[in-house]
Amino acid sequence: MRIFYDTEFTSLSAAAELISAGFVTEHGQEFYIEFDGIAKSECSDFVLEIVYPMLRAPGVIVSSPLMAAQHIIDWLAAQAAYVRLVSDNNYDSYLMSKLFHKLLDYKSKIEGYRQEVSPNLNIKYEHLGFPDYVAAKEFKRACEDYFLDHPDCQHHALHDARSLKHGVMRSEGYYS
Repeated sequence: MRIFYDTEFTSLSAAAELISAGFVTEHGQEFYIEFDGIAKSECSDFVLEIVYPMLRAPGVIVSSPLMAAQHIIDWLAAQAAYVRLVSDNNYDSYLMSKLFHKLLDYKSKIEGYRQEVSPNLNIKYEHLGFPDYVAAKEFKRACEDYFLDHPDCQHHALHDARSLKHGVMRSEGYYS
């Protein structure tokens, strides 16, 4: 099953930490999670100005990366045994992978070494790719249309995931 997702994070740097993540399945199930306790001093000016004011949306709020990773893994596993996480940039998959590795490292210390974060879940990361210019243009137009209907929501992880799904599905011909 494809699951479209987006993340918001403290800054564009190797030290970046997740602030929130939103997930939307092909069939419309959604999951949103925020990280409590991120210091504003760790955030870029862009994040403080644009992302921070949109936080505290309905969803799961966690205080640690390990709790976040476990909530996400549990939700993904409830959707399907094999998920294809689709994002529009490599940074999302880098941060998600980093988060899952923190959980794996923690679990390996308390439960003995395991090679997966969940024995019932297989995750593959995918990035957008379009067969032609027309599909790419249609994707972009669909994402823009989504935010015309949802003003002031861009750079909120769940809305960005919804927009991503909307754009991909329309570019594939599912929406007119």
